[in-house]
Amino acid sequence: MAFDAEVTTSRPGAALLVLAGFVIAAGAVGFAALLFHFVRRSAPGRAVFGERTAGITFAVAAAAVFYGGYYLNAGVLPGKTHPLSLGADVALLLLFWAAVRFVPGFRIRGRVLFPVLIICIVAAGVTAAAVAGSSRRLGPPEVAPPPDAPNLLVITMDTTRADRLGAYGGPPGLTPNLDAFAASARVYPNAYCAMPLTGPSHASLFTGRTPREIGVVQNGVRLGADAPTMAEVLRSRGYRTGAVVAAFTVSSKLSFDRGFEYFDDAFSPAAALTRLTAARVAEAAGVVSAKAGLQRPGNEVTPRAMRWLEDEAHRPFFLWVHYFDPHTPYEPPAAYRGRTSPDDPNVGLYDGEVAFMDAEIGKLLAALDESGVRDETVVVAVADHGESLGEHDYYYDHGRDVYQPCMHVPLIVAAPTGFPGMGVEFVMAPPDGETDLVAMSSLFDFILEGMVAFPLKDVPSTNEIVPLASDAVFGESLEEGINCRMLVTRENGVLYKLVLNATSGRVELYDLGADPSELCDLASTRSGVVGTLRPRLEEHFREQPALPAGGPADAETKEKLRSLGYM
Repeated sequence: MAFDAEVTTSRPGAALLVLAGFVIAAGAVGFAALLFHFVRRSAPGRAVFGERTAGITFAVAAAAVFYGGYYLNAGVLPGKTHPLSLGADVALLLLFWAAVRFVPGFRIRGRVLFPVLIICIVAAGVTAAAVAGSSRRLGPPEVAPPPDAPNLLVITMDTTRADRLGAYGGPPGLTPNLDAFAASARVYPNAYCAMPLTGPSHASLFTGRTPREIGVVQNGVRLGADAPTMAEVLRSRGYRTGAVVAAFTVSSKLSFDRGFEYFDDAFSPAAALTRLTAARVAEAAGVVSAKAGLQRPGNEVTPRAMRWLEDEAHRPFFLWVHYFDPHTPYEPPAAYRGRTSPDDPNVGLYDGEVAFMDAEIGKLLAALDESGVRDETVVVAVADHGESLGEHDYYYDHGRDVYQPCMHVPLIVAAPTGFPGMGVEFVMAPPDGETDLVAMSSLFDFILEGMVAFPLKDVPSTNEIVPLASDAVFGESLEEGINCRMLVTRENGVLYKLVLNATSGRVELYDLGADPSELCDLASTRSGVVGTLRPRLEEHFREQPALPAGGPADAETKEKLRSLGYM
């Protein structure tokens, strides 16, 4: 059973220590008082209000504290129904009862306490079950994997701009682990996401279809069952499949767990303590940050992925690990702040988040090395989309436009020697000048055709797998009622990007080779290029399904997306 919500803390050590101590103390005092009552059924003193009145008063007050607190937090701290959260509220209820119980002259007999005792027992049992089985598991595959089948590790980096990695010309020393990984892998210089939103981009990556084709064009939309996922395909071929994700936007609630034997979108018991009723006060005091209540940091993701690797590394496996850290608000650990010194402090904080994520990815890759299966594993590191940090007057966000900061993503692929089409000779080869563009959706066929069709040994001498690069990529954004579309392609040796605002009709043209920052719109001076590329862009979207109407269906999903800064 998986639970997909949490509140993170800006000072995790101190905050969690205080909150955990509070809950433990509350529960201890309450249970002690309960025990005291049953040991001494006739406590001294007289009932001021009368026993029946006292019982009714306590029941009403307890209900007000428990259900009032629950209702107050349900819409503000998503995930309030997490068993650990309910357990924390039960502890508060017991503390309240203990305070009332020892008021001089106030006496409540045992029958009033039986409902409370039952609630405590049930909450404790459900909490224990949640801790013991915090991740969904399926049975093992029913078929044997292909002989010598390679493993697959896909690392998706949320909200990560390509120009933040050293391999893409980013700030020196900001991403040393990813840069070291890239040094022995194939770096794709011109990879683009299909849509600058987490859900649609991941859905495209893992189904090989565009967001329109699978109907996932907004966050919070469930991944439909009509398109087989990468995990389903590999599991059907005998692979062990596991995933550890860091945000609600790719959670099991939205069906991103399809095909995964192990899918971990659960949250730690310590983090769950921040959902108790007192979290509202702690947040107001700045102790707890509702960093959108639906994500977890990389240092919670990495250990879970490493544990899964320890269990499954001896089998052909597919492991997906998702990092969410660079997403707003930018709150890197103190040790990762100040890694760069831009004029805008928010950019520095964003860079700190990227550096923190890089450190966690380094730990994961080191664990892969220690497991002894690195030479048998295809590793793909890719971002789902980027982040605008002020370009085109769009600050600290993504989803609204299709400019380079949001659409251009890092893509690095490393593969074992002898893997057809992806071996050392391939990954180290320079890109073909006319076909170096990569669309996110093409990764699906590229990986699966190569992995499933051929074993590592005795491979055919010809490369028959689906090519990854193409001569053009398309993408679009759909946010704030505006639909923007893009085409990136080469025309007469020049890498052009055509941007069309389908809502207003405005057209822009950029020479990405000479103007990677998209500062000089050439649409008016190179009308011939616009006249060639615009029909191609429009034809592509005419062939795509119409944009589906509506968005997330249920109120809970909408509230969670609001907490993450969407909608």
